[in-house]
Amino acid sequence: IASETCDDGNLEPGDGCDALCGRESGWLCAAGDPTICTLASCPDHASAAPECACETGYVGTITWNGAGWDGSCVVVDCGSLEAPANGAVSLSSSEYAGEAEYSCDAGYDLVGTSIRSCGAEGSWTGSPAGCAATDCGSLTAPSNGSVDTSAGTTFGQEAIYECDAGYAA
Repeated sequence: IASETCDDGNLEPGDGCDALCGRESGWLCAAGDPTICTLASCPDHASAAPECACETGYVGTITWNGAGWDGSCVVVDCGSLEAPANGAVSLSSSEYAGEAEYSCDAGYDLVGTSIRSCGAEGSWTGSPAGCAATDCGSLTAPSNGSVDTSAGTTFGQEAIYECDAGYAA
């Protein structure tokens, strides 16, 4: 192991200056005095030096150019979401940590999770929600009559009431 006679006495890598009195990646040393080293600032939305990397929810390329960091980090975008049939989706933002909220039109019930979040990898959490017609439940036939619900009992369907022979509505 080469000694670092030119720096502050710390022989470990990552303390700012290398054994040849030069800069280690991520460090800036005082002109003419490699014993005085400071961390180079990372670009916006990048983690702390000496090894700059994009923060969670950001992507980009950052490289050391010998005198500072080049590159940038941009926020992840999960893109838009399709509204379910008979419903809507509202986005606070399509970028990292943004939320999408599903809702259904009158007469329809939400199936699935109503809230999804934009994750750090650029994809929405969970699965798309859907909207199903509300089931109105069973109907009671009138005395001396009948009810036909063969079309179903969900929102938008019709039931037919009939009176038995000799009876009127």
